[in-house]
Amino acid sequence: LSFTKGQALLARCMEERSLPHSSACVLLPHIICILFADARPSNISEVAIAKEERLCHSLTALVLLRNPSVGKDKLLQSLAGVVQFSSNLKKALGYTARAAVMHAVLSRGGEMFAVDASEDDRAKWLQKEMEFKNILSSS
Repeated sequence: LSFTKGQALLARCMEERSLPHSSACVLLPHIICILFADARPSNISEVAIAKEERLCHSLTALVLLRNPSVGKDKLLQSLAGVVQFSSNLKKALGYTARAAVMHAVLSRGGEMFAVDASEDDRAKWLQKEMEFKNILSSS
């Protein structure tokens, strides 16, 4: 996924549904970790940007899908993975498509953990969400 061809292939598989929904959900936290591990290089081509944005739009659609929906555990793993790479988080979120993915994760996770989660799971979500916000508000 660090290569544009891999991003384009994954996006196409998700869009065409040749990657089953359950498999895409399993991969979601790993994809997000890879995507947010690094800021986008300054010398990236327009083609590479378009392929990354296509992947981000596919991920956003996956997260926002309500039936079948991504499991709460996968959303929590996704958020935890992004928090793990806090040194590059602000730069990684500096692009609209990447920010949309995280907005979808935070929105959908907030909905799901508020309604249908144990107190322990809700506390884990809120703690990771707070860590995410603290990283963004720090200098």
